Amino acid sequence: MIYISCSAYIEAKKIIKEYNLMRDKRFSSENVYTGEGIMLIITGMGQVNSVISLTRFFEKNDVGRADYFINFGCVAGEPESADKLLLAVELTDEYTGRTFYVDMTDDYYEAFLRVSLVTVGRPVKSERIKKGVVYDMEAAGIYQAVIHYFSPDRMIFAKYVSDSGVDGTQACFEPLENVFAGLKELLGAISESTHLTEVNNMQKKANRAIECAEKLAGLLDASTTTAAMIKNLFLFNCSLGYDSDELYERFVSKYNLLDKPVTRKAGKAIYLELEKSVKAGFKL
Repeated sequence: MIYISCSAYIEAKKIIKEYNLMRDKRFSSENVYTGEGIMLIITGMGQVNSVISLTRFFEKNDVGRADYFINFGCVAGEPESADKLLLAVELTDEYTGRTFYVDMTDDYYEAFLRVSLVTVGRPVKSERIKKGVVYDMEAAGIYQAVIHYFSPDRMIFAKYVSDSGVDGTQACFEPLENVFAGLKELLGAISESTHLTEVNNMQKKANRAIECAEKLAGLLDASTTTAAMIKNLFLFNCSLGYDSDELYERFVSKYNLLDKPVTRKAGKAIYLELEKSVKAGFKL
């Protein structure tokens, strides 16, 4: 799953349309849109609104290890960068002086311009704009809120320049086409990476289930047919999300299988109990 936060609807509008996201009525107190593999949260502007909204949202959702969080929105910066998707690699809270770092070592980040970001309490004036630095009103607070749910290599702060300060160029808060094209490229790369990670994790769990099944079959002196059935039970147990090692250890401990060899007949009886237990949802 890719979680995206935006401060305002104008920042999120193109994402909602492009990915056919629908308003999620399960979240009455948050402005949430969902689609295939994407959940988008519109938090409201400013650190306080963003932190409260995201904390409330993630308290109700289980984040997977392969999931990503993207904060997407506009910033003040150099007008020359207005048509580019920018990735913030360091986030500084102007009020506290604290700086937070994002891990961007994956290859698919190389295509995007990287910048430093300063989170401010009020719109900045044009004379404060520095080369390679952008300014927003949420990111540093968002980082501190979502670090409880995502590691730094699963957090992305993707930004685009809407203006060069309150007395600079005229603001354009909706992302330009080149910016949105960059975001789609980034989302595509992340989706592929997330899918591959999930597939690899599932394969590792299946391999471990087979190893545990083969060890248990050996301890039960199981026939070739029964051993195959034990393997299928462990794979089924794995598909339900249960731990193969825990299932193996419980039966080994219950019947003291490491210290007391069993006959094939006794092993068949233990297998039948294993089958009953797995089909009941791994309740011994």
